[in-house]
Amino acid sequence: MAEAELSYAGMNSLARAKLAADIVLERMQKSGFNGEIRRDIIGAFSVLDGGDASASQANNLPFDGDYRVRLSLISADQKTAQTLCDELQHLYCSGPAAGGGYRSSVTPQMASASILLNRTLIEPHIAVEVVDR
Repeated sequence: MAEAELSYAGMNSLARAKLAADIVLERMQKSGFNGEIRRDIIGAFSVLDGGDASASQANNLPFDGDYRVRLSLISADQKTAQTLCDELQHLYCSGPAAGGGYRSSVTPQMASASILLNRTLIEPHIAVEVVDR
């Protein structure tokens, strides 16, 4: 799992935050990633939108507030996860003006599943190991 964040504040900060997210999403598609990327603009419906990106398109938000772009994805490989983080970090210096407070993390994920096996396929046993100190 990857997540990356970058803050924008001041004049047109909402537009700059949205532009930063759009740039990274486009770059990820061009790199061949077609999976789902969660996009949040913290300070603009990041909690109560229920994952509905259209809610953040509302025009009743102040354009000069304090917004934080948060992008996240779950990937089967670390390279794709790191690419998301790298793409947003590149915008720290070369993206929409005045981005700051960059943070990212790539976290390994483990999946588990419950399965049902036929009892004849399993041979129960107990092993005892004694360790002398």
